Order: sequence, then C-alpha cells, then structure tokens
Amino acid sequence: MIILVILFLISFFIFIYITNILSDNKIIDFLLKDADNYCANMTIHDLRARKCNNSKEYIHTVVNEHKSSKIGLNIKDIIILLCACIRADVYFYNLESKLIPSDNNIYKVLWNFAFMKSDSYEDKYPHTRLDIIFIHINILKKIYNLNDFYNFVGLLIHEKLHIYQRYNSIKFDVLLQKHHINRKHLRKHFKLVRANPDLNDWIYNNGDNLMMATYNSAHPTSINDVSMKTEYEHPYEMISYLIENKYKNGD
Repeated sequence: MIILVILFLISFFIFIYITNILSDNKIIDFLLKDADNYCANMTIHDLRARKCNNSKEYIHTVVNEHKSSKIGLNIKDIIILLCACIRADVYFYNLESKLIPSDNNIYKVLWNFAFMKSDSYEDKYPHTRLDIIFIHINILKKIYNLNDFYNFVGLLIHEKLHIYQRYNSIKFDVLLQKHHINRKHLRKHFKLVRANPDLNDWIYNNGDNLMMATYNSAHPTSINDVSMKTEYEHPYEMISYLIENKYKNGD
C-alpha cells in the first residue's frame, strides 16, 4: 500500500511538472480573446465551412457549447494522459530523423493542453494554437485499449511537433531547403486556401507542386471540402504525419 502511495505521488509531481491543463474558464477566455487571431483571420470561405457568418458568431457558438457540456476529466483520464506524455517524450528523446533539427530537444518542451467540449470547434480535430494543444475531450475519454493508447501517443507526438515548428520556423526552413522545399507565396494571397492553425503564413513548393489545401468551391460544405489531403497541405503537416506514422510503425 505504501509503495502504491509513493508511486502515485511521484506520478502526480511528474504530471504537474510536464503538463498544464487549462481550466474551462481559461479555455473560454482564450477563445473569446482569440489571442493568436486565428478566428479573426479566417476568410469568408473558412467561415462558410464552419456554418457561421463571422468570426464572433463562430467563437460564441463554440464557447456556448463548451459551457453547456457537463463532461470532465477523471483520474483515469489523467493517468492515461500522463503515461502518454511520458511515452511521447521518451520517443522524442530517442528519435533520429532527417526531418527535424538534430538539436531539437523536443522532449523538454512542456505540455500545455486545452480539452475542448464543443463538437463545432474545428470539427473536433486536434490542433495547436500558440503553445497549447487543443484536443476534444472525447478523444481522451474513448481510450479503451492499448491500440487506442498508442494512437493517442502518436497524436501527441504529431501535435507537439507543431508546437516546436511554430517556435523554430527558421531551423525548419533551413532543413526544408535541403530537401528542395522552399517558401513560395504568402497564404493570404490565395482566397480559397483553408485555414489551419498548425501552419505558418507561407505556402511552400515541393518541386513543381504547391503544398496547400484549397476549398473545392467558394461555398465549402465543411473544413474537409478541400482539394488536397491534410498531410500534404504544408511541410509542417507532412513532417508531423511522417514522424507520427514512424512511431505507430514501431520505428
């Protein structure tokens, strides 16, 4: 019994050290302030894909859905999250890849989570904004077996890579140039290009191909109504998917 208590306390302090889970009030405050201007910068096509007329309507729809939900994290969810964070960081510690800088130290980046309860918010897709990983709460709650757990770890690896990319864009551009992938145009010059909070402001070319996902029309039916698969819409997505799949394949 004493050993179990000691292990629980050790796990608790490790969890406090490596993670921060935003409270509902802090999540709502972040959304309302739109601190990174993600929603404010959405085009009319982005808003149509989200069934809204303007960014304020979108934000308030999400906030109201979040407020009305009674779902919360329990001790099982917290333990699974802790184990997944540790597993992801162990993977990053041992990772060798030509797709990320060799001096990355990604495992040292602290975890910062916002667990969303709105089904309307980005169609429940995980993503990052600033240094926060946004995940729909049901993704964590629906982990029932080891395969679910491994997939969740892969998701965390993917999203933590986006955090690192955001704050190390110059390093990534140098690396991408070695693979003949270069900045070509600003995203804002393409009116149908889909908003994605995990990307920077640039469209890159990979050989003769521009890496971007554009809506199939001026009236998209959803955020998935696009011309290109997500993993190829930007070098950041390409790299994150490749590393995520590398983990899932046991490499």
